[in-house]
Amino acid sequence: MKTISLFWTALVGLLTIAGQVIWFFLRFGAWNAEATPGEFFIFFLAGGLGGWLLIAFLNRQASMRQRWAVLVAFLIASPVALFVMILSADYLARWAFWARP
Repeated sequence: MKTISLFWTALVGLLTIAGQVIWFFLRFGAWNAEATPGEFFIFFLAGGLGGWLLIAFLNRQASMRQRWAVLVAFLIASPVALFVMILSADYLARWAFWARP
């Protein structure tokens, strides 16, 4: 089968940023106006790493049916991963606020 280009990792990274913005709005009802460019860059890197893993697993599959199974598993796991990242950031922010002397 034809291999998938690593160029698509950048697209997955950008989609991760869009997903983070949407999840944040759905979770808190406001846009994440206080986020720094560095935080968005970290989300991009996390999404790029996930995209790289997705492409690596897709390129290892021998049939189209197996590729679809990997893609569906990735699509199911991605929103869960974004939700956990946002919840952990929310938890750490609250912990840091309460831990101040």
